[in-house]
Amino acid sequence: MRVGEMYSLTWENVNMSRKVLTILRSKNGEKRHVALNATALSALAELRKRSDGAGPVVRNLDGEPLAGPRYWFEPALPKAKIRRFSWHCLRHTFASRLVMAGVDLRTVQELMGHKSIEMTCATPILRRSTPWPQLSGSRQPSRRTQLALQLAPAHLSKIKRKRDVSSKLFHGKMLQ
Repeated sequence: MRVGEMYSLTWENVNMSRKVLTILRSKNGEKRHVALNATALSALAELRKRSDGAGPVVRNLDGEPLAGPRYWFEPALPKAKIRRFSWHCLRHTFASRLVMAGVDLRTVQELMGHKSIEMTCATPILRRSTPWPQLSGSRQPSRRTQLALQLAPAHLSKIKRKRDVSSKLFHGKMLQ
């Protein structure tokens, strides 16, 4: 989920029994549904304890709604000595891990909420590691997109640092 989708999510759009939440208006203006796995359901159950089951989902420990990661995530980065990292890097980590686990690109596209396969292919790990034949059944990316993906290795050292940091955050190694 995008940061705006997460922090604007309300309990009315979460269906724990069906294991799905609904984004009423995504970045591309369309409604989309996000499947919830056991980890997400557990996190949502903890968040529900902080509220009466109505209104915003994301709240602090006192039950007050949070507007975004600015007040807790961003201050934690310098304390953990993490530089050049943002909340959005976590989205790239998610997409990268899906691809490394062998998930097909159309599924990655859907899970990321991307309107086009080109946007999915612009995810940092895909820029350097995904062969175009994996896009079977779809139209081939534009010449401009193919060229951009070929030029991406110039930025890999920065991307690798961000991916390494996000991996450490994901596993809780930096915030202990």
